[in-house]
Amino acid sequence: MNIILRLIFCFVLYPLLGPIGILFGWIGGGLLARIITSIFGNDYVGTQSNNRPQYNNPRRGTGYQSFNLQYEFRLILIQLTAAIMQADGQVLKSELERVKDYLRQIFPDTNDANEALHMLRDALQTNINIDNVANKASLILQYQIRTQMLYMLFDIAKADGEICRQEIILLQRIAILLQISEADYKSISAMFITEKKSINWAYDVLEIDSNCTDEEVKKAYRKMAMKNHPDKVATLGEAEKQKATERFRRVKDAYDEICKQRNIK
Repeated sequence: MNIILRLIFCFVLYPLLGPIGILFGWIGGGLLARIITSIFGNDYVGTQSNNRPQYNNPRRGTGYQSFNLQYEFRLILIQLTAAIMQADGQVLKSELERVKDYLRQIFPDTNDANEALHMLRDALQTNINIDNVANKASLILQYQIRTQMLYMLFDIAKADGEICRQEIILLQRIAILLQISEADYKSISAMFITEKKSINWAYDVLEIDSNCTDEEVKKAYRKMAMKNHPDKVATLGEAEKQKATERFRRVKDAYDEICKQRNIK
């Protein structure tokens, strides 16, 4: 674009100023290119750069940002998944196969699934620095996306049928590092650990006390439905949105259970 502007100026000024117009045109075109660059950035003028594009560059389109958000989310999710699988000191083949099946379910696209499996294999061969990974997530991911990540980690931890004590301890630590509120942690935990095993599991999911009024139940449901709507994580991709829809459905199940107990119409 820099050279194009220079040439345009040269041809425009040449008929007016003669040969000297070429000189002024070359200088003027370069000056205009620098002005455009300073205002809009290199992406709009096509200047050459040896720098690699950075994630979350605000000058790039939303598609570019969404792609890198999906990649970062999945990378962090896989790394934390590997840490959870290592929590009890061993990674059983049966557990690995269950997690692989889970990843294939949430990433129905073959390429995405294969990439996730390769990431998992590499992560299991390293000592995951949970603090660094989770702190990075808290910096680059919005709060609602972080809660969705915690939900998926609980789901993965239960891939073998139950969540062991070491996994629960690690999930609690990850939630703190992700800066998830205690109420949201308790809500997500209730969906997997105490669901239908405790009379209060539905209240925990809706983040309310069992002594609340019927009107407070309805208000809490509306709040949770809005907070957990799948559109909140739409930028992550279709697979993650489907898991968010599943989480949304669990909130609805909790509300329905309370309505049944209280005969709320």
